[in-house]
Amino acid sequence: MDTDPEPSQAPARPVPGTVTHEASLPIDWIGSAKGSVSDSLMAWANGRLAELPVGLGWDVMRLPGPEGWETVRQVSVQQAALGPVLHTRCGVEFFVPPRSASAGDLPRAVLLGEGETVEVPPPDVVAPRTFRARTWIVPPRCPGGLTEARTLYAAYAAAVAKVRAVRERPR
Repeated sequence: MDTDPEPSQAPARPVPGTVTHEASLPIDWIGSAKGSVSDSLMAWANGRLAELPVGLGWDVMRLPGPEGWETVRQVSVQQAALGPVLHTRCGVEFFVPPRSASAGDLPRAVLLGEGETVEVPPPDVVAPRTFRARTWIVPPRCPGGLTEARTLYAAYAAAVAKVRAVRERPR
C-alpha cells in the first residue's frame, strides 16, 4: 500500500515570512555584518523585513531597475563572482565590500554605507517570489562572497550602454 500523500495532501511550502527552522536558512552572513541573527529571524517570523546595518560587513550599491537587472546579466556573462543582489522598489541592490565603491563613479547609482541600514527578506525569497516588495535576485550564501566593485563598474557600464541602445532604437 502506498503511504505517500496525494498531491493535494502534500505539505505546503513555507510561506514567506515564516521561519520554520533557522538551520534551514543560510543566516551566517547576517552576523558578518554585525547584524542580529535572532532579531532577523524574529522579524521574518512576524512578517517583517529584517533591518541590517550597512558599512561593516558590506556596503550596498543601488542601481536603477533596468540597468540593475542588466548588470546582473553582464556580471554573469563575465563569469565573475556575484554576491547577494536584492530587488526593491528603489532599484537593484548589490552587496559590495565595505568602502570599495563610490556612487560618484556610477550614473544614477546610490551607495549605502556606514550608519545606514538595508531591509532584507528571508534568504529563501528568490525572484519571482517577493516578500514586502523585495526579492533576492541572487540570495546570500554561506559562506558568501560579495560583488567586487571593479566587476560591478564594468558590468554597469556595459548595462547602461545596452539599456540606452534599446531605448534609443527606432520603433
